[in-house]
Amino acid sequence: MDPGSQGVGIHPDEKPTRVTTVPSTTDGKSFERDENPFFKTADVEVASLSLVDDVSDIVLHSERDIATHVISVDDDPSLNPWTFRSFFLGLGLSAFGGSLAEIYYFKPQTVSVSLMFLAIVSYVLGYAMEISIPRHGLFRYLNPHPFNKKENAFIIIMASAAANAALATEVLAVQRLYYNITPNPVASIFLLFSSQLLGYGMGGLLRPILLYPSKMLYPSVLPLISMFDAFFRDGANNRRRLQVFYIVFGVIFIWELFPEWIFPLLTGLSIFCLAAPNNPDVSRVFGGSNGNEGLGFLSICFDWQLSGIIGYLLCIVVFCGVFYNNIWKSQNFPFLSQLLFYENGTVYDQLLILNSNYEVDPALLAEQGLPYYASTWVVYLLATNLAVTATFTHLLLWNRDDLSGAWSWMAPSKLRRLWQEFSWQTVDWKFWNDNGMRERPKEDEDIDPHYAQMLKYPDVPNSWYHVTFVLSFVVALIVIYKSKSTLPWWSFMIAVLLAIISILFLGALYAITGIGISIQTFVQMIAGYLQPGKPMANMYFVLYSNNTVSQATLLLRDLKIGQYAKLPPRASFAAQIIGTLLGAILNYCK
Repeated sequence: MDPGSQGVGIHPDEKPTRVTTVPSTTDGKSFERDENPFFKTADVEVASLSLVDDVSDIVLHSERDIATHVISVDDDPSLNPWTFRSFFLGLGLSAFGGSLAEIYYFKPQTVSVSLMFLAIVSYVLGYAMEISIPRHGLFRYLNPHPFNKKENAFIIIMASAAANAALATEVLAVQRLYYNITPNPVASIFLLFSSQLLGYGMGGLLRPILLYPSKMLYPSVLPLISMFDAFFRDGANNRRRLQVFYIVFGVIFIWELFPEWIFPLLTGLSIFCLAAPNNPDVSRVFGGSNGNEGLGFLSICFDWQLSGIIGYLLCIVVFCGVFYNNIWKSQNFPFLSQLLFYENGTVYDQLLILNSNYEVDPALLAEQGLPYYASTWVVYLLATNLAVTATFTHLLLWNRDDLSGAWSWMAPSKLRRLWQEFSWQTVDWKFWNDNGMRERPKEDEDIDPHYAQMLKYPDVPNSWYHVTFVLSFVVALIVIYKSKSTLPWWSFMIAVLLAIISILFLGALYAITGIGISIQTFVQMIAGYLQPGKPMANMYFVLYSNNTVSQATLLLRDLKIGQYAKLPPRASFAAQIIGTLLGAILNYCK
């Protein structure tokens, strides 16, 4: 059998029935697709049978075109992700990523572990284990087969779930540093668990809207999947792409050593600051190599950071206009800062306005005076809130039909029918026995081809996500009282409700465009209105609203990686849960 046809269920001498060409740029050729209803053979959607030699003139018109031309749609169900190698590397990189993220979380310059880094490192280590571990005797359990794409995806999903500093650690640090409160270690661990997993339960239930459709492209993960194709697909074209990748990777690695480690000044070299090093006005506009130093206008950057030129120039104009016109008494305070200040420009002592219950005392506040923000920080907060409302407005105007499934079930007629059809006898309380096999829908030209390939694998039942949400919700309610958060139960429920609504819109924005927006400033205002004078309640409100949205978005992104890589859904779920729990423990220990 030809190597290109292995695992696709079509032999070279056989003629597939009713085929439609589906070009794929992973090997510069087209494939044939069986049009029998959703590929009953449960192999792959496309086979490596060339019908079109030149796809250079193909114009991509939609998200579906991108998902089928830029990355491969084919699948080999025989590839096994459940190996010792997957867990060994997944847990190791989870420990590395989680520890590194937390160590740098409280430093001026944060360091994050990117998906690309995890993909490259896991591929190199996985390939090294493949060639170094024998495949005979007991060793065959450690190295059962060549390192494959699904193992790599499994490792990445587990490690990326862990390689994020949990926002709950910031809440715990603030309580200990500013309020002299050290929550119980057990309560702290469960605070991390509940805040990290609450969004998983919500995001998982929105998969039919934010994951399965072709329109939910998640463009940020396309380069990763394309790199998988270069790593794991055969063919001269892919070998050439892999050679180019190694060359570019080596050049970037050597190049980045200089601005990042050897000579950090190269990240922002300004001729104007060198000419006038003691001029504060020059530093405000042209400086920027250090945090909160300046706007970096016309500075020479030797690393790989690029900015949107229009937004960047607008930022310079607005920041300078506000500061030099002394709006909101801005010249009393630093040009760039996120701290609170007295009117004379000194740093505000927040402890002087709190009573013994860590709530704002009106008398003490009147004595100290209202705090001020730096004007540029105020502009940032205003712009962020405008972006949130613009997101909701845009999606309701232009993508209403894509999102309507999230609320269509609440129509009175549908609720009435659901109530009439409901019976306790039909409820399967043994949710762990659900085989997860989905009904194959009727032939639908609009169904995402990658999702169609995943129908052969047992899905993660919605009941699993229901249990994840309910457990996280109950644990969070207990923790907010055990950790002296001052957040009442009803405010917590409002925070969760805001998160559910925001996940739908901000998750759709990220899935369609790759742009992520934070609702932190928005929910801080809501919390301040609901719980005035309670700063700790505000922090916990933000934790269970903003962080929940972030975690749901990360879950859906990782599930999309699994869908593109054809990783069985239950493997993706296991990798995410293991990585998240391990990352939370490491975040607390660090």
